[in-house]
This record gives sequence, C-alpha cells and structure tokens, in this order.
Amino acid sequence: MDRILIVDDEELNRDFLVHLLNDEFETMVAGDGEQALKTAVDNVPDLILLDIQMPVDDELTYGKYKDYLARLTEGVEGRVAAMIAETMIHKRTEQIKSVFENMLSAVSGIQEQNYKLRSGSATIIEQMREDIQMIVSEISVSDDLSEESENRILNITDGCLKQNNILFDKGLKFNEHVAMMIKVFEHILQKDVLTETDFEKLVGSLALLEAG
Repeated sequence: MDRILIVDDEELNRDFLVHLLNDEFETMVAGDGEQALKTAVDNVPDLILLDIQMPVDDELTYGKYKDYLARLTEGVEGRVAAMIAETMIHKRTEQIKSVFENMLSAVSGIQEQNYKLRSGSATIIEQMREDIQMIVSEISVSDDLSEESENRILNITDGCLKQNNILFDKGLKFNEHVAMMIKVFEHILQKDVLTETDFEKLVGSLALLEAG
C-alpha cells in the first residue's frame, strides 16, 4: 500500500485528508515542517501533501529544515541504493536457481539419452546373436555351412553393423551437443547479470539435446 505524508498546521485539514485517503493509502501526518521531515526520513513516503503556506518562525528554524531536508535526501538515496542492490541480488539468485534447475533437467536428459544409446546397441547385438543362433540351429551337425546360410549370416552381421554405426553417429552428435551445453552453462555462470539472450542460448542447447 502506498504511503502518503500529510503536512498541515491545521488539525482540521489533516483530519479531513486522513478520512478521505485512509481507505486506499497508508497515511501519516505532521503539524509542522520539522515533524514532517523527521517522519519523511524515518518512513520515506511515496507522496507528500504539503501546505506551502505554513509559517516559518525564524531563520534558525529554516536552517534546521534545510538540515532535515539534507538528511531526507541522504536517507532516500541510501534506501534506493539498498533496494537496487537487494533487487539485483534477488534477481541474480533467481537466475542462478533457474540455471541449476535447467542443468539438473539437462543431466537427467543426458542420462536418459545415454541409456537409450547403450540399450539400443545392446538390443541390436542381442538380436544379431539370436538370428545367427537360429541359422546355426537349422544346420545339421554333419552338414557344412551352405552358401545360403553363409549369406544370411553375412546379411545379419552387415545389418547389425549398419544399425550400430547409426547409433554411433547419434552418440557423436549427442556428445557435441553436451559439450556445447556445458560451454553455455559455464558462460552463463560467469556473468553478473543474465540477459534474455543468455537464456535463449540455454534453452536452445537443451532443445538440441532433446532432439538428439
């Protein structure tokens, strides 16, 4: 809720404004300039409603007001600097958190893809073994390996090699994507502030992994 400081030497005016604004704003009141400046320094209002015709008793009082105004300025600058620093720290923390969440997701994806490649190769080899075993079982112990059986075995092994070569190429491509993703992560973590472009690169590297 926004805060409004009402400064007026007339109590009736102060009460009227408080009654008018209190439902939608946090109101603070001051009856003179000195009290107003003290309140402003301590609370930093979003808006000040000031009666510019309030009397100033003497030059000494006016000098005090100037001192309080200087304090107010310093206080506001300090608060603004602190808020900016806090905001940057919070933003950086959230960005790092997001990066690591994406990294964990990527690691999980890498493990899954690696498992698929390994199990795929194992499945191909196992299928080749079973196919060759079936051909061998069809051959009589006393018979020699026929040309037809030999060709069937050669076709099976050739098909197995081709499928494994395809998996090998996928593995190489996948490794390249992983290496690129690691470079993106390293680049991002070294930066003080992350831009939208940084996150686009991160998302792009993860998309390549998923596509692979």
